[in-house]
Amino acid sequence: MADIYVSFFMTTAYYGRWLVVSGGLKNRTGGVLFAVALFCSFLSKGTFILLLPLFLFLLIVDINNRSLRHFWTYAIVTTGILGIAYLGWNHVMFDNPLIRLEMIERGSYINECSYAHYGVERIVQRLTTDFGNFVVNERLYIYLILIAVAAGLRRISSDPTEFSSKDLATLVIVLLSMNFMTISFGEYNPFCLDPRHFMMATPILAVATARMVSSLAKPFQMVYCLPLFYFYTPLFNIALTLARSIILR
Repeated sequence: MADIYVSFFMTTAYYGRWLVVSGGLKNRTGGVLFAVALFCSFLSKGTFILLLPLFLFLLIVDINNRSLRHFWTYAIVTTGILGIAYLGWNHVMFDNPLIRLEMIERGSYINECSYAHYGVERIVQRLTTDFGNFVVNERLYIYLILIAVAAGLRRISSDPTEFSSKDLATLVIVLLSMNFMTISFGEYNPFCLDPRHFMMATPILAVATARMVSSLAKPFQMVYCLPLFYFYTPLFNIALTLARSIILR
């Protein structure tokens, strides 16, 4: 499945930036790694665009904080070089630099996930109730619980900086992108609600979640954080399953 490759390369790009932040890689190496991983993700499958808002957010934050300038310079320049080389290759080989997009449009067909062909009402249903059911069925509300807890503790904490705002924003942006971003270049068509398609976002969500749980589980907060994940969440799963079975009888 191409989704596995998209997941791997997008996670590699995310990890490449983190290595530069942590001092594990130099700006030039990290920037080139980021660009190559992003380009390979593009070659793998068009659904890579679902996670682009996250990297755009990180770029804006770093520019605003005046950090990682050299990293982003190498990343953008390398991406530009790879993009031009790719378009040039397509032009030489097929006499059409945008042949891939045209072939994707020609090969598209109407199925149950072709929301754009079923009108506005179907799209609204997909963005609201369908996604809500998907969150419940796949237990993604764990991320929502974490977001609520982290946001609440940041508000009441005497030192909000100890909670990583970027990790919190990563969870929010990825979840919103996976719901609202389109996978089509020609029309608005959200991704198909299927675990296989959502899988590409799981590694990045896992990394952000692990770092947030680590910061939340510091000594004076451990009493509140760990029971939430080890006791409250499973109990919530059981209660939710029982409630649904009763309602659906």
